[in-house]
Amino acid sequence: MVNGFKGVLVQEIDPQTWELIGERKKVYAGSGIGCTEGPHMYHIGEWYYLLTAEGGTGYDHCVTVARSRSVWGPFETDPHNPLLTSERGRDDALQKCGHGDLVQTQSGEWYLAHLCARPKNGDDLCVLGRETAIQKLVLDADGWFRLKCGGRYAKNQTESPEEIVPGNAEVVPALDRFVPEELTENGWNRWQNGYCSPRRPLGSDASLTARNGYLRLIGRESLNSLHRVTLAAKRQTALCMEACTRMEFYPEYEEQLAGLAYMYDAMNFYLFGKTVDAEGNPVLVLLKSDGGVITDETEPIRLETDDAVTFRARTGQDGAKVTFSYRQNGVWNTVKEDCTTEILTDEHCRGFTGAHFGMYVHDMTGLALHADFEWFYLGEPQEDET
Repeated sequence: MVNGFKGVLVQEIDPQTWELIGERKKVYAGSGIGCTEGPHMYHIGEWYYLLTAEGGTGYDHCVTVARSRSVWGPFETDPHNPLLTSERGRDDALQKCGHGDLVQTQSGEWYLAHLCARPKNGDDLCVLGRETAIQKLVLDADGWFRLKCGGRYAKNQTESPEEIVPGNAEVVPALDRFVPEELTENGWNRWQNGYCSPRRPLGSDASLTARNGYLRLIGRESLNSLHRVTLAAKRQTALCMEACTRMEFYPEYEEQLAGLAYMYDAMNFYLFGKTVDAEGNPVLVLLKSDGGVITDETEPIRLETDDAVTFRARTGQDGAKVTFSYRQNGVWNTVKEDCTTEILTDEHCRGFTGAHFGMYVHDMTGLALHADFEWFYLGEPQEDET
C-alpha cells in the first residue's frame, strides 16, 4: 500500500443485473509515484490500456498509463511514464495536470481530457480551482500514447481535430435579467443550470415569480453555517472578472444582511452587503472571513437613502486582488481596493472548488426577510458609466 492507496481491482459485472460476480483481483499496484486512483480502462486493438491518476491532486499530479493483453493483467507501466504531469517551479500556464480520460474522434484521432489548474502569475495560488483541459495524443511505434506537442507537459492550446464539423454551442450571456422567458433559450434554463448553492437546492427560498422581473431570495442562516444558506452563485472562470448585481433590501435588524458574496466555502469569503446599524440606519458593510475568523474590512458606510444598491467586485489582471464598489443613484463609490484573494484559493482552503461570486441574503432573526435582485452580471470588467 502506497500513500493509503491499495491499487486497482478488477471484478466482473453481470450486464443483465448490474451485479458484481466472481472474484476480485488486484491487477495494478501503481507505478511507484503513489496515490494511484481514478482508473479508466480501454480495450484498443489487442491491448487493454489502464489510465490512472497519481501523485495526488496537487503540483505532483500526473496521468499514468499501463497496458496488458488481458483485462486481468498483468499490467506493464509505460517505460516513459507519466504521459502527462506538471512540476512545481515550471512556468507552464496549466498546472496540477492529471486524472485523464481518452476520447477518439470520428476520424480516428485521439485526445486526452484532463484536470488542471491555472495559478496566478508568479505564485502557486489557484483562485480558479480545478478545471478541465484537453491535449491531442498520438500512438508511437510501440503502441504507447504520447502528447502530440511532445514531452509530458500540458499546453494551453492544442490542435483541432480534422474532418469534424463544429457544433453550435450556446454562448451563455454574462448578464442575467431575472425575467423567466429571457432565462430559457433553446431548452437551456440559465437559472436552474447556471447557478449553484451550498449543499442543497434553494427550492422555495428562491423565486422568479414572487415579483415580476426579479429574483427573490429568502434570508436564512449565515454563510458560515453548514445548513440552510441562501446563496445563488456562479463560479469564477477567469483571473480578471467583474461580478455585479442590483438589489432592493429593507432590513430592520442588524442580523439581516443581503448583497454580493465572493466566497470559497463556509470558512473563507467576503460579504459585501446592506444591513442596518444599531440605530436602524441603512448601512453597507464589507466582511472578511479567513478560516472562520470574521473581521470588518471597513467601517460601516451610511447610506443617504434606502433605494436600490448596485454592488460590484472586480478582480485584477492576475486575480491576486479584488476591489469592492457600490453605486446608488448613479455614482460609483469604491469601498476598498486591493483586498487579497489568497483566502479564496485552493492552497489556502485545502480544496479544489475554486472561488464563486453570488447573490446572498441571511436573516438570523428567523423572520425570513427577503431580498430582490434585478439582475446579475459575471464577466469581463466593464467601463464605468458616465
